[in-house]
Amino acid sequence: MASYSNSSYTNDFFNLSGIYFNSSTGITTGLAPIESNSSLYLLKSGGTISSNLLINGSLDVKSTFTLETIGNVATKINEKQDLINDGDLTISKILNLTTILAGKQDVTTNNTSSSDGPTLEPSSTTFNEIISSSIINNNKNIEDRDHFLYTNTGLVYNRGSGQALVWGTAIRGSSIFEGTSFKPKYTGLYTISISVFCGNTALGDESLRLGLQVNYSNYNLNNATAYIVSCDAILNKDVNILHGTMVVNAVENQHIRVVVRSGNCRYVGSLSYFHGYYIGSS
Repeated sequence: MASYSNSSYTNDFFNLSGIYFNSSTGITTGLAPIESNSSLYLLKSGGTISSNLLINGSLDVKSTFTLETIGNVATKINEKQDLINDGDLTISKILNLTTILAGKQDVTTNNTSSSDGPTLEPSSTTFNEIISSSIINNNKNIEDRDHFLYTNTGLVYNRGSGQALVWGTAIRGSSIFEGTSFKPKYTGLYTISISVFCGNTALGDESLRLGLQVNYSNYNLNNATAYIVSCDAILNKDVNILHGTMVVNAVENQHIRVVVRSGNCRYVGSLSYFHGYYIGSS
């Protein structure tokens, strides 16, 4: 039952059992119509329902459907935006995001390293400093390879076991250290090459082995003796060119030179070359 009130009627409860509604005859109970002044007559408009209204079927609203705290329901639904376009969502509309971002750490204070990533300096390093360092290293790798190319005069030089090959002209790169050596600018991997043009005093009567020294110490690989050039007596002869290349794990300012490990190296200075360049960090 529903409680119905209107200014023309006293609020009361109506038992609607057995009551039928017909647009032409009004309200009927069974087959007999109810008079218009009947106490069971319901107004077609106006009034309020003060209790719960249970509708088992559908509700067909011919005009507008209004809720007290929302207003016209259809209007409110149509006003809703169906897509979020570019620029619609601003930081101010995201709860506490500005505060959270402002509280993030902008300086790296820990030494962070892993097998899959780079190692940061233990001192405080800002993001801009990291990027700047990366740019410097990248420029170093691409633009400045610390390339060197040394040669000598047209004389024939004879260097015996334990002696370093000598150079007199720096075609490219830093100046020659002590007349024999190259000083790397960076710590990292360098490719080092030697080309020896055998002079007319090289008679092909002895084998020859050349090696590298770093800071006066023999440079070996895998804890074993390593040579940059090794040939038998037949090759160590006038007009032959002996060539070799090694990758060296160099250290900044620790000089590198070529030395005779065994035999004698008789070479034409102007036709022989000592050269190399930086290829990357070790």
